[in-house]
Amino acid sequence: MKHYTKFSFRGFYFAFLLIILIPALIAGCKEKKGTTIPHSDNLIETLELDGNFTILTELLEGTQLANMLSGSNKYTIFAPVDASFSGLQEGYLEGLTDVQIQELLRYHIISGQVRIGTETTSEFHNSLQGDPVFITAEDTEYKINNSANVNERNQQASNGTIHAVDEVLFPDTFGSIADNIKKRPALNSLFEHFSHLELLNLLETEENLTLVVPPPAIYNDIESWLGSTLTDEQKIEIWKYNMVPQDLSGYDPGTQTAMATIMGDSLYFTVSGTNQYTFNLSQTGENSSSSSIRSANGTIYELNGLLLPDKYTGVLTLMDKRYYLNTARVALATAKMTGRMYNSDNNADEQFTVFIPRNESTGLDNLPADEEGLAGIFKYHVLLEKITADQLQHNQTYTTWLGEEITITRNGDQIVINGAATITLPDLEGTNGMVHVIDSVLTPPAD
Repeated sequence: MKHYTKFSFRGFYFAFLLIILIPALIAGCKEKKGTTIPHSDNLIETLELDGNFTILTELLEGTQLANMLSGSNKYTIFAPVDASFSGLQEGYLEGLTDVQIQELLRYHIISGQVRIGTETTSEFHNSLQGDPVFITAEDTEYKINNSANVNERNQQASNGTIHAVDEVLFPDTFGSIADNIKKRPALNSLFEHFSHLELLNLLETEENLTLVVPPPAIYNDIESWLGSTLTDEQKIEIWKYNMVPQDLSGYDPGTQTAMATIMGDSLYFTVSGTNQYTFNLSQTGENSSSSSIRSANGTIYELNGLLLPDKYTGVLTLMDKRYYLNTARVALATAKMTGRMYNSDNNADEQFTVFIPRNESTGLDNLPADEEGLAGIFKYHVLLEKITADQLQHNQTYTTWLGEEITITRNGDQIVINGAATITLPDLEGTNGMVHVIDSVLTPPAD
């Protein structure tokens, strides 16, 4: 007698599910693109088990960082593989102090888990050391600080994530000004610009250098911003005016001083608060961490404008940037003289000669407050032609904007106007004229 086993649909259903799901579960546990199997080993244990990070783990061994990376809090490590250390200069690590090595290690670690995925384009995260680490992606290629390649990303440990990189990463203070421009995506076009102008060596080797840079909209197209075509030599001249061979961090709030640039001309520096600086007319950001980048050989300050030598500015801008001419400069604006002097109300090619008193000059504390009164005085300080100090002749008279004449007397290099006001700083030349600084307000003749 034959026995037949009763068909069970429920049993068949579960068997079918096992056949389908077990391979899928196995596949799900296998390494996905850019990831590895999550496991119970912590970050330190995972680095040690991998076998490609022996130098990194030796540097971490016995430190507080090793204890931290073995704990329960989540961290992300940009882990240099052993081969990456061969790219360092011979004896580099041995030359670092214990504090510097800890700072270097902390720069490779970020608090929390940062995964690098297909949606990554450009981002940055502040390291435990404090300086930012920059991640960029092009297609499926990922770079850190625009240099190090990510060999393997998103390796999981019980308490964080590991990204294997093929270079050692350096905090801002370990790199040159050129290095810190290059690694920032927002400044990378500026790096290419400096490379074209052959200025990188200066930014790598000059000690105690201050570099001030404008917003990208300006430096990406200086010519459009200025409204004129520039040669490479002129661009180099402008950029060297934005470089000061001096550390500015020691100046106290309230400081106002002139500083010689690498180009030669002075720029005018004011400290309005802690890490709050004005260079000529351009200011740093309100947050010092976002407006200054401390490098091994100096500091980068990000400004809201471009600094220009006198010969690239008009006479009003030339006066604006000199804080010691503020009082008279405000008077010119109140007198409604600036439209013409900006070449916007008259002939675009009109030239001027301005005799401008310094803030402490005699007579500036007795100026009238109204527009008409100020215009009656300061139009007497302006000639409607460009005249250098050498061209001012002894006993020569010149007709002013006001229509009244001034008289020049000379004794060698000393030039006096109307027998009272002496030129103390001659020949500040701008695009539309000449400025001569004087020590006294000129008084127009009485009616």
